[in-house]
Amino acid sequence: CWLRIEQDGSIKIGLDDFATKIVGEIDSIDISNPGMKVTKGQPLFSVKQKNKIITFNSPIDGQVLQNNIELSENLKGLAASPYAENWICVVDPVNLDVDLQSLKIGNSAVVLYQNDLDVLTGIAGGVALISYGGEIYGAYRTAKYYQ
Repeated sequence: CWLRIEQDGSIKIGLDDFATKIVGEIDSIDISNPGMKVTKGQPLFSVKQKNKIITFNSPIDGQVLQNNIELSENLKGLAASPYAENWICVVDPVNLDVDLQSLKIGNSAVVLYQNDLDVLTGIAGGVALISYGGEIYGAYRTAKYYQ
């Protein structure tokens, strides 16, 4: 997931480019309802791909304020550009100072993604692991893939 701190202090969260490329075409997104409290490391949203569901955990503690209804009506936009207007939800954070310390940004994020890609490629023998199901590791430390 990616997150962006908005001017009002809320956090927009979405799928990053790495996740959208590994997951592939998404059929639907199931998002936590506005008003729901979320805990870092617990389910925030899931994406459905054919008969598979991939659950993504929240990168922060907080309360869901808003879901991107327009995105659910145009999922093709997510594949084209997972950032900017293609965010998934907005969360009001409660422990942002603490939560930010464990997130990767800049070069450390690039190194993490490259390491994760190397692990996924090695496990899958060069084939996208996501198509095999099971628990996903690396960049998907917070994602589970179910058959």
